[in-house]
Amino acid sequence: MSRITLDRRNLLIATFLIEGALIFVSLIWAKHRQLILFNRFDYVYIAYGVLLCFPLFLLNAIFFAKESSKWEAILKCQEFKDEIAKPLADKLDIGSAFIVSALAGFGEEMFCRGILQTEFGIVIASAAFAILHFGSAVKHYLFIAALYLLIGFYFGFIYLFSQSIWTPIIVHVVYDFVAILYLRYFYEKPSPNSNIR
Repeated sequence: MSRITLDRRNLLIATFLIEGALIFVSLIWAKHRQLILFNRFDYVYIAYGVLLCFPLFLLNAIFFAKESSKWEAILKCQEFKDEIAKPLADKLDIGSAFIVSALAGFGEEMFCRGILQTEFGIVIASAAFAILHFGSAVKHYLFIAALYLLIGFYFGFIYLFSQSIWTPIIVHVVYDFVAILYLRYFYEKPSPNSNIR
């Protein structure tokens, strides 16, 4: 697995291009199919969005806890965190972390929930969500990709029950932002000898 070598500027450019493309495709698709992506914004979506982040934080606490490293499948989660997520987070400051989180929240939720789920159902949307995050690396990170599939279902059910794209967008933005800041400012990769007793 190759190391992440993007600097902050290139990471922001890549995010603008990828998430911007998802937003653009979503808007064009919605216009062509006469879908309404956004209903009227209500501040209650912010409260729901923040509250609905907590199951995702709990999931992280379970799968990334030191005790869970005894499970073989979980080791891939920690490898992903140490080799992919942490190096990316280290490139970002608070402002750029918010930009990346906001673009990801809007791009991925508009496309996966607003378009794919509306047109093809929650299964297709959730699978696309997992594939968007892993691409060809899905085989290497099969267990964590399966977790992303479940997270896709979680966002999908939020969309169904809230009847608004705003709620999954806010959950996604807040979760990503907090996760990036945690990885950037509080998480330290374990030393190579930390598993030796």
